[in-house]
Amino acid sequence: MKRIESFTTRYFRRHKMPLYLLFVACASGTAWLFYDHLLPALLALPLFPYVVRRYDRLHAERRQSDLESQFRDLLFSLGASFATGRDLETALPEGEERLRRLYGDNLLVREIRRVREQTRQSGRPIVRGMEEWAKENSSTAIKGFMEVYSLFE
Repeated sequence: MKRIESFTTRYFRRHKMPLYLLFVACASGTAWLFYDHLLPALLALPLFPYVVRRYDRLHAERRQSDLESQFRDLLFSLGASFATGRDLETALPEGEERLRRLYGDNLLVREIRRVREQTRQSGRPIVRGMEEWAKENSSTAIKGFMEVYSLFE
């Protein structure tokens, strides 16, 4: 029977386990290099939670930066569609497809797909779903775009 891995297991293996190993290797190497003993490496273990928090903060900032960069590309695509007279209902799926071709199935593509599916199932306009998504998101670019779009709708 094939074991199904959870998201947290994959995330741990991909992001946290190398960090753990790197920290232990650096602490052990530094302790051995300067003190010819591994005891200082054990004394460095209380610093590990700080290293993990710092890594998580840097990782979140990088993901936010990637999201904003990809959203900028989506805006270029939407702008081209708006210039040809399309509305958000038809421009968003085209923008999603362009993003998928550029970046693969990334976070922004999945979020746009989720918003589109939720609005289609509930029968609400896509603009309302995008406004709710912008409120949930911490990106000022996304919030700003939806505020401006809502004004001119």
